[in-house]
Amino acid sequence: MGDGKNMKTKKEKKISKIKEQLAQLRAKLKVDNEGHQHTKLKPKPAAKPKPPAKPKPAAKPKPAAKPKAEAKRKIKEEKKRKAEAKRKIKEEKKRKAEEKKRKAEAKRKIKEEKKRKAEEEVRKKAEEEARKKAEEEAKRTYEDELEEQLTEEEITGFQLEKTDMDQMCNKVCEIIAGYENDGVLQSNLWKKLKLSSRDGSRLALKLERMGMITREKILEKERWTYKLIIKKIPISTKSIENGAGHYVLDLGCAPGGWTQVAVQLAGNQGKVMGVDMSYVEELPGAHIIKSDISDISITEEILSFFGRKINVVICDLSPQVSGNWSVDHSKQISLNYAAAKIMDQVLEKNGNALFKIFDGEYSNEFYDYIRKKFAKTKLKKPKVSRKQSSELYCICLGYRN
Repeated sequence: MGDGKNMKTKKEKKISKIKEQLAQLRAKLKVDNEGHQHTKLKPKPAAKPKPPAKPKPAAKPKPAAKPKAEAKRKIKEEKKRKAEAKRKIKEEKKRKAEEKKRKAEAKRKIKEEKKRKAEEEVRKKAEEEARKKAEEEAKRTYEDELEEQLTEEEITGFQLEKTDMDQMCNKVCEIIAGYENDGVLQSNLWKKLKLSSRDGSRLALKLERMGMITREKILEKERWTYKLIIKKIPISTKSIENGAGHYVLDLGCAPGGWTQVAVQLAGNQGKVMGVDMSYVEELPGAHIIKSDISDISITEEILSFFGRKINVVICDLSPQVSGNWSVDHSKQISLNYAAAKIMDQVLEKNGNALFKIFDGEYSNEFYDYIRKKFAKTKLKKPKVSRKQSSELYCICLGYRN
């Protein structure tokens, strides 16, 4: 109780003190206000103009990075550049590898395609050969078997007993010629001549080798056989024709095909002579003599018949064929040289000539020899010549004499 009373007294004292201080402050403030009223008011000084605003200084450049940081940055960029370069190199290698792989694949496909085509071609060729073989086997005749069994010497040297083979060959050719382009079945011909199939077939082979006939395989009454056709003159005579009335010499005239053509060319006003060692039937409009062209008297006999030099010389000479082409070729070229010597003595200036040539080792040599004698020469392969014979014809125009 006593403590509460003391606290109240202290509080009152404190408040009294504050009130006293406030009274003193009011009195002082009053004195200050009275003294201020008696003092003249001084004018306020004019406001000074504000100085113009200073321009803001330009932004100072940032200070350069420190050397170490710059170096690190450059190293980092260089690594990045190198990494990019490596990536590009890797991509380029990958692209090239893929391109190489693609090309290799393309080559492989091309190679496989070529191989496939080659195999296909071989297969087709084998099938074609098998088909041809089957067809040939189906077409095979007694004459084909006989030709395979005989040698060339046996074919060309075939001789019937007690028979003049020159007359027989010419007789057969005359009969065949009578059928013209139609030809005659050899079986019918052998019956007419009373020859066996073997002898008749051998005779046909001999005549074919001599160049007198051609044999054409045909299907007759469901069996294959041969039709015999007289051999036409091998090339056109247009280039050696000088008009009607010219004189023609046919050296090697058997069996007479060229001689008959010469008679037609010469006409009624011309003259034709045929010379051969073999027998040749007389031909209307031609004078035929059996003689060897190596006989020294042959030139005189020719000039005696014609009475002057002639317009055309035909040399269709062939040796007795042996079956050895090299030997036959050499003999035939020798005959042509002998014929050329006769030609030099009987052919007039600007005359024409025709030489048959067995193609071979000495063909070019003879061709060079003969072409020097003429203004123009030309070699021609006749379509009707047998492939294995390799016969050529040399057309010679404008003898230089």
